[in-house]
Amino acid sequence: MNLNRVITLSAIAHLIFQPYAALALIVVDKKWGTSALMMALVALLAINIAWEWGLLTAARGNPRGLIAAALASVIPTLGGISDALIFCPSPCQGVWVPNTLSHWATFLSGLIALAAIGMYLKRSSKAEALK
Repeated sequence: MNLNRVITLSAIAHLIFQPYAALALIVVDKKWGTSALMMALVALLAINIAWEWGLLTAARGNPRGLIAAALASVIPTLGGISDALIFCPSPCQGVWVPNTLSHWATFLSGLIALAAIGMYLKRSSKAEALK
């Protein structure tokens, strides 16, 4: 798997995470109010900045960018599976179809992106060891 495909898979996971985050912010606002919503927005901003910085840095050829993108994608991946299985199992309360779809799509796309990044970094470290 080449670097462009890895970056593309991570970018797709990042885009799929955005509707999940929007639905999560609605739930946070309804359950805990404005102060919790502000904290959630700051956390979401930090995740997005780290993820996008990682992708841009990786596109320039720096492997630290892939590590940052992988670390940033762990949180939504774990959030998606925990929401799908623990906090909001199917059928989820409220608008269950978008919630359930966003939970599983975020988890699966994040998992695929993490696997792609891991395989790429493992392959590139083996290539460095052979030099």
